[in-house]
Amino acid sequence: MVTDASKPTPGVMRPPATTETYYIDAKTGDPLGSTRTIALYGVKVGRDGRPVQTGARTGEMRTTEVVDRLERLPLTPANLAKLTAPWAK
Repeated sequence: MVTDASKPTPGVMRPPATTETYYIDAKTGDPLGSTRTIALYGVKVGRDGRPVQTGARTGEMRTTEVVDRLERLPLTPANLAKLTAPWAK
């Protein structure tokens, strides 16, 4: 997965992380996975019917991603075109 937090993927809602940690193999540099923590806040329904953050932190959500398989491809225009991140072109 290719990500750049400063340039979100269009059409994908991803709230800003409170913390984000990536783990790599010390010998090979291969990615092993990542952890991400997102602060959760109370919400109420606004006058327009849309959710409004109340400002009170109510907890956090933690996610873990583990790299299951890593495929190394040659650096070719065809393989670069497979990258989905808009900044990877």
